[in-house]
Amino acid sequence: MPKLEKRDAELKATASLDRLAILKPKKIALMQAMLEEEKYPDKDIAADILRGFDLVGGIPNSKVFPKKFSPAVISIQDLEASAKRSREALRLMTKSSGCHDMDCKLWNKTQDELAKGWLVGPIAWSELPNQAVVSRRFPVEQSGKVRPIDDYTQSQVNMTILLKRLHR
Repeated sequence: MPKLEKRDAELKATASLDRLAILKPKKIALMQAMLEEEKYPDKDIAADILRGFDLVGGIPNSKVFPKKFSPAVISIQDLEASAKRSREALRLMTKSSGCHDMDCKLWNKTQDELAKGWLVGPIAWSELPNQAVVSRRFPVEQSGKVRPIDDYTQSQVNMTILLKRLHR
């Protein structure tokens, strides 16, 4: 196992501090070794995880999922251009989920993610750049656990996704 741990350290050495906060517990070298051992068709997935995924724009091709083309509905530039106006609307719409217990659990989960370095903040509304896109977060209970859900549909982030699954 030391060989995989050394390889893991090498893979993570080039990651930014923000990305490293997310990648630190991940065993990327072990994942790569397992993908190779199993002859998994999409060997790039471990490298994709190491690199990270953009929330907007194109999605990396998959060699596993069926071919599909889904054009983006709006451009990233249009998303950023409307961000300030959208943020103001979101701020006015922000309210409790209606359940104090769920709201507290969502707050605690968010604080945990902040402590792990997965999130940045809090940032005052007035300090956000004009092009900053903000998504609403709400709690959903699944299997007795509360999951934080970031609403990328309402913020229109999902509308910028260009899906080109051209390989299989």
